[in-house]
Amino acid sequence: MGLLNTYRDWIVSQMSGFDYVGLGDGTTAEDQTQTGLQGSNTHYEQADSGYPSISGNTLTTRITVASADAQFAWEEVVICDGTPGQVANRDVIPFGTKGNVEWELELEFTLELA
Repeated sequence: MGLLNTYRDWIVSQMSGFDYVGLGDGTTAEDQTQTGLQGSNTHYEQADSGYPSISGNTLTTRITVASADAQFAWEEVVICDGTPGQVANRDVIPFGTKGNVEWELELEFTLELA
């Protein structure tokens, strides 16, 4: 089990530069061949100060999106290292439609070995 734990720790440490979250309105199901957001409306936001944070095998990131930004249905999300950058994952999650208000979003990315 030691080798697997070392591998897990190494993978999580590689994500320390993934300090952006991308949001989009794409509803296409997740697929491992996707390299970014699929929707026609997208927005990238750098993580809030102090994020991402890594504890054990979990990376936690949080963004605050200003009132005037990303006013569309948030249907998909990626954690990435830029705008758009290299993507660590893509999930389709219907968060709702953001209007002219500030929204805060916190995500956790956990690596589990089976």
